[in-house]
Amino acid sequence: MSTNPKEGQTRASILMQGNTSQIYRKLQAEIAYNGQQTYAISLQKLQEQRPLEVRPYYLRKALFFLLCDEIDKIKAFASRLQDELQTDYSLMTQNKLSDNFIQQILNEIPDKNLNLAYYILKKLYPIMQTELQLNDVLYKFLGHKISQNIQNYYDCSHFFDIIVTHNMQQIENFTKILLYWKPPHIQLLLKYITDQFENYPDVQLCFSKIMKRLHSEQIIFYLSQILQSLASRSGQLIKTFLIEYAQQSVLFAHQLLWLARVESKIDVDHKRPPSPKSKNQHQNILRTTEYQQFVKDLVNQGRIQRKQYQISKVAPFIISKIIRNMDSEQTSFFKKVDTFYESVTAISGQLRPQMSKPEKREIIAKKLREIVLTQDIYMPTNPRYQITSIKLDSGTPMQSAAKCPILVSFLCRKYEGPDKYFERKLKEKREFGKALEFELTKQLKEEDIQKMLIIFEQDPLPDDEEKGQLFINELVRPLKSNGQNQIMSQSMQSNYKDSHIHKQSQSFEKHSFKQPTPRGSLKKQTTHYNNTNEQQQEIKSCIFKVFDDIRQDNLALQIISMFKGVFERCGLDLHVFPYKTISNRTGKSLNVGGIIEVVPNTISRDQLGKTNRCTLYEYFINKFGSEDSLQFQIARENFIKSQAAYSIISYILQIKDRHNGNILISDKGHLIHIDFGFIFDISPGGNLKFESANFKLTKEMSQIMGGEAFNYYVDLTVRAFLSIRHYYEHFYYLVTLMTNSGLGCFMKDSMKNFTERFQLKKNDLAAAKYMQSIIEDANDKITTRWYDNIQYYQNGISR
Repeated sequence: MSTNPKEGQTRASILMQGNTSQIYRKLQAEIAYNGQQTYAISLQKLQEQRPLEVRPYYLRKALFFLLCDEIDKIKAFASRLQDELQTDYSLMTQNKLSDNFIQQILNEIPDKNLNLAYYILKKLYPIMQTELQLNDVLYKFLGHKISQNIQNYYDCSHFFDIIVTHNMQQIENFTKILLYWKPPHIQLLLKYITDQFENYPDVQLCFSKIMKRLHSEQIIFYLSQILQSLASRSGQLIKTFLIEYAQQSVLFAHQLLWLARVESKIDVDHKRPPSPKSKNQHQNILRTTEYQQFVKDLVNQGRIQRKQYQISKVAPFIISKIIRNMDSEQTSFFKKVDTFYESVTAISGQLRPQMSKPEKREIIAKKLREIVLTQDIYMPTNPRYQITSIKLDSGTPMQSAAKCPILVSFLCRKYEGPDKYFERKLKEKREFGKALEFELTKQLKEEDIQKMLIIFEQDPLPDDEEKGQLFINELVRPLKSNGQNQIMSQSMQSNYKDSHIHKQSQSFEKHSFKQPTPRGSLKKQTTHYNNTNEQQQEIKSCIFKVFDDIRQDNLALQIISMFKGVFERCGLDLHVFPYKTISNRTGKSLNVGGIIEVVPNTISRDQLGKTNRCTLYEYFINKFGSEDSLQFQIARENFIKSQAAYSIISYILQIKDRHNGNILISDKGHLIHIDFGFIFDISPGGNLKFESANFKLTKEMSQIMGGEAFNYYVDLTVRAFLSIRHYYEHFYYLVTLMTNSGLGCFMKDSMKNFTERFQLKKNDLAAAKYMQSIIEDANDKITTRWYDNIQYYQNGISR
């Protein structure tokens, strides 16, 4: 059957070059619409150019399905009129395909074209009439064939999971092979440290080896999830990986120390563990009999998960081990950074809600003046900036019902970052050490030189760590010849290679850390930053809070960052601002708290209403000009691009407590959401679920996006939803690892509900219609208006 589509009709093609079979050069499938009639599919021989009928019946039908799906996808992206051009072969109109039909398709695909089989199954899964999961269908067919010719698929990252799962019972025979396989995205690798694989240490070992190739900032992004895997049976291997990687990167070591400190102690609701009786810092409370009994009681009562308890026992060991592995200069550097931020954060803990704002301001200013700003203090939310001074008049108490967070601003300059700084210091030390060693050789006897060159060994590992080390040493051997996989930072290798030089040069070195500078300011020190940036200072602000666990905000912002990456990868011009947060504990009692980056150049919708006494639409008119002005149109477009992005984010994460104090407007018109204390399956008021809309879309928002602009918003929101659905697994494994973290946002069916919101059983056309219905439901919903009214009367938040 071969008929050319008539002019002006819709047409789509799929070309599969080379691997179709030994006799065919090209498989070309074409489909056109004319009164619901479907046309044309053909194969071309190597020798003859005339088109021939496709003989494989099931494969031909599968290709029609896929072509129609592509057309449906184009329509879903390009038009809001999805009811037009409905086809006989649309995936929406088909009956479910049986397991036998799927098997017949796979039988007709040549063995050499396993990538085609993978593509077809992934596409046809929504209409399969099967109780099996997609991976069960895929792995059953592909696993054996890939294993037979495994060397042909090293560059196919999408087959990585198939080879792991299919060979799970004999995975130890494939571990070395997997190290040379092109790995999937790091977000998919998180699957191998979930509970599903905890009985397979070789898989965790493979995970750690692959992660060691990544840059420190990449691993820091997923550090919360990696820490949660410490409670698994293979947690020893993960612990060894974390400790070893902390020796490669100063920045990673700092982030791990802060997060491990948060995990080292357990708080439940408002009942906190007993405070330590001794005056010693930090770790003593964790060793008290009262605290240990407190935690055991919580476990026995079912108020905390046993895995939380296991992680809290491992975390102090990680902290002590990392600090012991640091040299004296690295230890001093961490103590200065840690002490500085603990001093600022502690101010929040000294305030009380009943104090007046002037009284709070006076205390903040007084405490800030007492803080000594030492050298090399970098911004933890942005390590590319170094603090030069504290803006003493910037201390501001923030509005909060029960806590007393404070805002503090700093003058900062661009900074190379702690890792590059220590790398450069090492280079300077090596040059100095070589000169010193040359001078010493002139004065010392040979036997004295030999004694001086002894390299001190590390602290011996406990027995359980030695087992993990043996696992790793076994796999390091074949990789050592491959230089590109070795990312050991030179600054941390010095712990071992140049320890003799360091010990001998301490008394000679002239560039050691200087004495503290006057309070609240930092003297110029050209060895710690580039001279070209000395005058380029910027103001950076952070919010510091105590008695408030911000790990839930960390998770929400982590997922928002992933959304941003998906939007960029899919070519969607949307705007989100995933500001940075750092969880930490402060004081002798290790009170939970953290640091939150302030979104620059923004005003909350609450402040906007109180200051300007106008609606959001009126504010846009006053600030950017009339609707016909270019400035207004640019601001409106910025608003639409951010509203569309946050609509999908709010829908997937089910973000609640969306009063006007938690919504910001930038000076360019972007909308930005903050404060993610209620996500997934919890909501304010004891989980009343009062905010029934999936996201906030008020009348004043629609007024800014009125007319054709609102249709543009709908299009962008639909496209954003269709795009993120294809990355469902990336989000799923990251969130799954946090379900045992003890965060209050997770309930029994949280992951089931999370999966359902992606609507994976729908094709793109059906999913587009579904999202349109969600938008219609959210638009000016009465429960959204009621919630704003409640916040207005109870807390004085502008509506």
